[in-house]
Amino acid sequence: SKTHLLLMGLLASKPSASAPQGAPQMAAGGDDLPELRFSVGDRVKCRTGPGNGEDAWSPGCVVKQWYREASWPASRVAPYQIKLDDGRLIFAPMDDDRVIQALTGLLAAGKIP
Repeated sequence: SKTHLLLMGLLASKPSASAPQGAPQMAAGGDDLPELRFSVGDRVKCRTGPGNGEDAWSPGCVVKQWYREASWPASRVAPYQIKLDDGRLIFAPMDDDRVIQALTGLLAAGKIP
């Protein structure tokens, strides 16, 4: 299935070929990328809808760091690819609390005890 872009209230509704504002750009050698806050396997919540309430966020698990799609320009990269608990595969366009946060509470374990 095609990876879906995270919905963000401040971004345009249609995807753009250019990287989202604040997204890291990969240097020619790929060595100049910053350290990320989350590791593969970390439980996170991602903004997938409008607003600021809990309904705007979906729980999931980081499955890849420094994700890119074949159709993107060589310099474009997303910090994370995330598999949401509902099965969707998305990416976070930037490593920022406005789009991706550590998951806490019961859902942090990925299952109800």
